[in-house]
Amino acid sequence: MNSSEEELICLRQEIANLRSSLADAHAAFHMSQELLYKHQIESGLLPPDRGTAIEPDRSLPSILIVAVPKSAGTYVTQSLMRGLKLERRWLSVNYFPAPDLFRTWDLDKFWRDGGCIAHCHTDCSTTNIGFLQQTSLKPIVLVRDLRQCMISLAYYVRTQLPRDRTVLHRFEPTNEFLSWPLEQQIDWYIERAFSAYGEWIGNWTCAIDRGVLNGIVLSFEELVANECIFFRRILEFLGIDPDRFKIPGLPLDQSTNFRLGRVDEWRDVFTRAQKARTAELLPAALRNRFGWPAE
Repeated sequence: MNSSEEELICLRQEIANLRSSLADAHAAFHMSQELLYKHQIESGLLPPDRGTAIEPDRSLPSILIVAVPKSAGTYVTQSLMRGLKLERRWLSVNYFPAPDLFRTWDLDKFWRDGGCIAHCHTDCSTTNIGFLQQTSLKPIVLVRDLRQCMISLAYYVRTQLPRDRTVLHRFEPTNEFLSWPLEQQIDWYIERAFSAYGEWIGNWTCAIDRGVLNGIVLSFEELVANECIFFRRILEFLGIDPDRFKIPGLPLDQSTNFRLGRVDEWRDVFTRAQKARTAELLPAALRNRFGWPAE
């Protein structure tokens, strides 16, 4: 085989790989669009027949919810979307963890239009900070005790597998995951996702605490402690009259990714080894910042 033939074989393989990647991206795009329709219908902004959406109030500022996975981002977003009649939009591929970039053209239109809401898991990279600094958006960052995130993540994925579409996700297990006991499933996520969750929260918290971004960090624990105060803090921070919003009382079921809503389930579920391991991995700065117990 001469060099020309070898180059042709390599080129064909590269084309095949590119087609495979495009097919995965195409599937992920259509999945996101189906989720968008689902959220719009459930929020009351879009009729079940997918007709014309209710016109949102463009006098309201657009709201950007940036949430670490399994921190009630879906519930908070849908509550604000329905309570304020906001239009749901997507601003990134929503890949977690890094890297995930805001789409600048969508981000610009999002904040200029007003009356919109977006929920994402986008990371706080230097590039994303630069994009946000070119807008008037004031991100609402949602976090949760990392130990509870691991449990919620394991339970959530158990409801999603097996999938009929490829998901481009670093923490996506194979279907074999379903045959494992819960302890092993949680172990799998502790070793692969725990530190990435901590880094994600640390970066957003640092950027906001240092004044690099004008945002607010709220925790799942605050939501559970007093939902009214939690939403009032968001509205007042954004300059929205709290009287314009009434908690819609969404169903606490799978449509809002609700399972138990506990803040300390890990105390009962984690093994002694898991408690020791996560105590090693949990950054003291985050534990102190959010009042998460050491043990």
